[in-house]
Amino acid sequence: MQILSVNKWNHAFFSRFCELKSELEREKGNFNTETIKDLADVLDGPYFKTFKKTCSYAAYLILGEGNDTPCARVICFHDPSKAQEAYFGYLEFRDNSEAIALLFESMENFAKEMAVKKIFGPIQANIFISYRLKVNDSPGFFREQSYTEHYQRKLQEMGYCEERSWHTHKLLDPSNIPRNLKNNRFYNLGKKNSLRLWFFFPWRSKVYLKKLYQLFMESYSDMPNYEKIDFATFQKLYGPLIYLINPFCSFLIRKHGEDIGFCVAIFDPTKHLHWHQTRSVKKPNFFYSICLLLKLVLNREKLLIMHIGKSKVSTSASLSLKVYGKIGSTLISLIKFFRIKEVYLCHLRENSPILKTLPESERKIHSQYTLFYKIIS
Repeated sequence: MQILSVNKWNHAFFSRFCELKSELEREKGNFNTETIKDLADVLDGPYFKTFKKTCSYAAYLILGEGNDTPCARVICFHDPSKAQEAYFGYLEFRDNSEAIALLFESMENFAKEMAVKKIFGPIQANIFISYRLKVNDSPGFFREQSYTEHYQRKLQEMGYCEERSWHTHKLLDPSNIPRNLKNNRFYNLGKKNSLRLWFFFPWRSKVYLKKLYQLFMESYSDMPNYEKIDFATFQKLYGPLIYLINPFCSFLIRKHGEDIGFCVAIFDPTKHLHWHQTRSVKKPNFFYSICLLLKLVLNREKLLIMHIGKSKVSTSASLSLKVYGKIGSTLISLIKFFRIKEVYLCHLRENSPILKTLPESERKIHSQYTLFYKIIS
């Protein structure tokens, strides 16, 4: 076994670092969610060069037999403004006990070097990029990290405990939900208030991206592990996704011309992007590109409600309830109108206000995601 490590951008190292992720996703038959460009945009982009220039990181890659086969990898991060904590992300490993032991030893050595008392994760550099470990074997969605059962088991064996959990909820019978919610006061509150809707349209993507950036930074600022991200990095991460947003199920909530809430939904494109990845077309021609575009535009398989929130302006309890009620009642009406058969509310905390418009009888937990931590002695 050999341990390779870097603490600054190295293209050759991170090319090998990406190999492990690609191989594991290919073996599982999944859509690969990571490229060397994705890593470069974060670790060699404006986020770390200017916005987070005081943050340090160390990337570890464990090589197996003959020092040729990547077996395990991770990146550990430390921000001096949070002196007592370090966090890890980009965690991947094969079921190889020796490699896993070396990997976790490296992680904890990093934490000790930084003189921190706690290490937690996974967080891929920032929560707006990707974070949390999926801890059940339900089918994954677009941009979800794909982990198998032994990840959770190994983390627990190494002394890591669950810190917080989130859930994705599947609606049981979307077409009948409005009929079942006639007496739900949160649903009715949303239907009867005077807040305005502003739907997304692809030809105004630049405008929406700036609005979403401002709303995301406000809405998520109270979350644990929140760290603001610069607009240039946000644009690289979310810019390409703006064209996947469903314009009929994504909207802003407005009051007196001011944006105070948002809902972002897409139809899961994983199946079609995986089809594209498995093709041997190196330079897609016009016909191929049109076929892929049609597959994505006409896709109606799974509606994923990816982001729901409100701005800091809507802090009063009554206005907050009206915002979430408006989002919930609008979504339910749109789901019924477009006859969408499979709907998921993604990555919600147990006390998420949007769940008040959808009682437990109308939904079930589809997936669970967890952050793990360990106290360093």
